Amino acid sequence: SAHAAPRHTRSRTRNPSACADAVFVSVVDETEEPFLAAPFDGILGLSLPAMAESGAMSLFGGLLASGAVGERTFSFFIGDQGEDSELVLGTPVEKHMAGSPVFVEVDPTGGYWQVPLDQIVVDGTSYTLPDSRAVFDSGSALIGGPLDVMTSIASQIGLKRDCSNAEELPTLGFVIGGHTFSIAPAEYVAWEGSRCSLLLHAVRLPGPPRIILGHLFLNKYYVSFHLGEETARVGIAVAAHAPAVTTV
Repeated sequence: SAHAAPRHTRSRTRNPSACADAVFVSVVDETEEPFLAAPFDGILGLSLPAMAESGAMSLFGGLLASGAVGERTFSFFIGDQGEDSELVLGTPVEKHMAGSPVFVEVDPTGGYWQVPLDQIVVDGTSYTLPDSRAVFDSGSALIGGPLDVMTSIASQIGLKRDCSNAEELPTLGFVIGGHTFSIAPAEYVAWEGSRCSLLLHAVRLPGPPRIILGHLFLNKYYVSFHLGEETARVGIAVAAHAPAVTTV
């Protein structure tokens, strides 16, 4: 929780034509939890305009209305260690894509950047959640979803407490638009010394079952967000990362 007061502010940019008035909420007092340990001090919301408190609170909508951004698209490149991450306003950057994107129309319900989720696949076992959605969320680090779903997936993955099978775990796949987007064990298992854990967590959003695809997914896939005049869509492509540097 925090005490806050709205105010208008204008930030500087290398391109003055890219400036636009925007309303920010200025936080003047924060609780220690979770802000003391968090590596951030605020949130930049880029949800669909329907989730904004008002039209003036939609940052991307304001940029479009002012003409500061010509194309109704933004995208995220979440870099590996040693790589810079980028929020790109406008045309997606081809060098960040290792292949052609798959485009899927967005369900705008609730203001989320969400698409129908066909299935979740773990080690040959398919989970079909009626009327489920996959939500692309740059504000989340992990893969999240209803407790019962996350518990079933974790059980099917079968990570042992001593981490002895961490390199033998199955691939975790999300079927979206008829295409399977896979996450490898090395990508969904976190290590801290000799201890390991799954990068899954329980989260409940109102409405139909929603699976949150956070940085873990956005690092593997370069996702572009296209806000059309009448409909929205996302483009999903394998992200092109720099080769890992091996030290001897």
